[in-house]
Amino acid sequence: MKILHIENTAGVPSQISKALCELGHESKVMETWHSYTGHGCDIENYYGSPGKITEYPHTIRSMRKTISIAKDYDIIHAHSGINWKRFEYPILGYYHKIPMVIHYHGSDSRIGYGMSYQGLAKAKIVCTPDLLKWHPEATLLLNPIAEKPYIFTEEKIRIVHMPTDRKKKGTELVLRAIEALKEEEELSFEFRLVEGKTHKEAMKELEAAHILIDQVVTKEATEIAGLIGICSLEAMSMGKVAVSYIDQKMLPYYNGIPVVNVEPNLRVLTDNLRTLIRHPELCREIGVRSQDFVRKEHSTLGAAKKCEEIYEKVYTMARG
Repeated sequence: MKILHIENTAGVPSQISKALCELGHESKVMETWHSYTGHGCDIENYYGSPGKITEYPHTIRSMRKTISIAKDYDIIHAHSGINWKRFEYPILGYYHKIPMVIHYHGSDSRIGYGMSYQGLAKAKIVCTPDLLKWHPEATLLLNPIAEKPYIFTEEKIRIVHMPTDRKKKGTELVLRAIEALKEEEELSFEFRLVEGKTHKEAMKELEAAHILIDQVVTKEATEIAGLIGICSLEAMSMGKVAVSYIDQKMLPYYNGIPVVNVEPNLRVLTDNLRTLIRHPELCREIGVRSQDFVRKEHSTLGAAKKCEEIYEKVYTMARG
């Protein structure tokens, strides 16, 4: 089966596509929007300048190129929903009759910019459980993470925080907690605030760390319930400790996950970090369990097999 993934949200499509190829399919990833993540893709076909679609003649040519390429595939897997400006999707779906799977990744549904042309979806996928609120008929497919080598050093405990958006990650609270811990003379640790890096550069920083502080914010602060982010999963895949806030309503979807779940307040965050700094052996033990959890619950091959089942169903339906 030939599958075309359009967009490469957080590198998830690349992970799925690679695993689909291992299963014997022909799968490619096309980017039409500059993602700045450095994940890479198979086909670059950008619509206008980075961050905006304003160069209309160029955009129309690019849309025509998308149609020309995509019409030869058996399945289109559209990531981050579909914006109302993307007229190539109705042409591919209604005129060329290419079955579409629409994969929602977050703000496309919460803010709504990717909620157009839902009638094109022969199947829907969501990557976090809160998105079922907008797409109750969708399949929940938790983000896959590729296996990485286990990395743990006996050096001084190193903590990293890697916000792409300080408000959504609770960075102000994190920095207050770190400053409070630095004042405790008996504690010895290093802290790195990692911002403005490519994905490859950020992963190098993560490899050298013991603890990742991910998102420590409430739903009221960001309009998003406490969820497990890609960054936490990448840390866990390396055997790192992920410190993050998981909303109680979301916990059943992450059964047994060994994340250090912290309420987003200064005392709880500092208490948990202090314990981890004082006990490297605890960091090692949590890290081993974390890597095992990711291997079992977030494998790329498992995600690809789930997609394969969806593709076969919608392809059969489309061909009648």
